[in-house]
Amino acid sequence: MIKKIMLYLTAAFLFTTLCGALIHVAVSVNSNIDGFISYTEVPPLVEESYQRFTLVWVNTGSISCQLRTRADVYSIRDDERSFIYSAWSQKIPSEPGVESTLVSYWFPKKQGNYSVDYRIYYCNNIVEGPSFNFTVAGARNYSLSQPDILDVTTYNNKSSVEFHLKPKRDIDGLLITPVVYPIAWIFESTEVGDIKAGETKKVRLGYDPTIWKKKNISFTLVSADGSLYLTKKVELTQDKGLDWDAVALGLLLLVVVVLSFLLFSLKEVNISGDEN
Repeated sequence: MIKKIMLYLTAAFLFTTLCGALIHVAVSVNSNIDGFISYTEVPPLVEESYQRFTLVWVNTGSISCQLRTRADVYSIRDDERSFIYSAWSQKIPSEPGVESTLVSYWFPKKQGNYSVDYRIYYCNNIVEGPSFNFTVAGARNYSLSQPDILDVTTYNNKSSVEFHLKPKRDIDGLLITPVVYPIAWIFESTEVGDIKAGETKKVRLGYDPTIWKKKNISFTLVSADGSLYLTKKVELTQDKGLDWDAVALGLLLLVVVVLSFLLFSLKEVNISGDEN
C-alpha cells in the first residue's frame, strides 16, 4: 500500500514538474519585430516618362503589421542636394517569413541628375534604407493632351480616391501620381496596366491625411511613352454615408402608415359585421 502511495506521489510530482516546464517555455517565447531589405531597383537612367523605385522587404520577425516605403527624391547640382518630392508606395500587410515588394513612382519634369533616399515604415518603426543616384535623360517637354482622349471620373472619401478611366485609344501603361497635396499627408501613386479603347478601368489610390480637411489635390496622368499627359484636380469631400436620423424617421412614418391602414381595415370589418 505504501509503495502504491509513493508511486502515485512520484507520478504527480513528475507531472507537475513537466507542466511547469511547458508553461515556462510558452511564456519565454517573446514577439519580435525584425526584417531586412533583400532587393532594391532604381534604374540609373530614366528614359521613359516616369521613374520606378522598387524595394523588397523580408519580415523575419514573429508578428504581422502594415508596411510601406517612402522614397525622397533630391535634385543634385554642384554636389548639393535639394529636396523635390516624396514618393509613397501602397500600404500592404507584412506576414512573418514573407517577402513583400513595394513600388513607388515619380514623374520628373526636368532632365538632370537626381538621388533618392529610402525609408521603410514598418510596424510603427521607420527604418533607414539605401540611397541611389540616377539621371533623367531626354527632353522633358510635355504639353497637355486633349481632354477627350481619356475620360476621367473620380470619387473619393476620407481614405482613398477612385479613378474611372475610359480612353478613346489604347494606352500602354499609365501612371497616376499626386502632384500638389498637403506636405504632412501620405498619398500613394499607382501604375495602371494597359487600357483598351472604350474599356473602363477602375483604380483606387489610398491616402492618409493625418487630420482630414477639405482640400484640392492635383494629379498627373501620364503614359510610359509620354504620348498622353493630363492633369486632374480633385476636391476631397467627406464621405457622408447614410443619414441614420432620416432613415429612422422614414421607418417611423412607415410604421405609422401601416398601423393606420390596419386600424382602418379593422374598423371597416367591424362596421360590416354590425350591419349584418
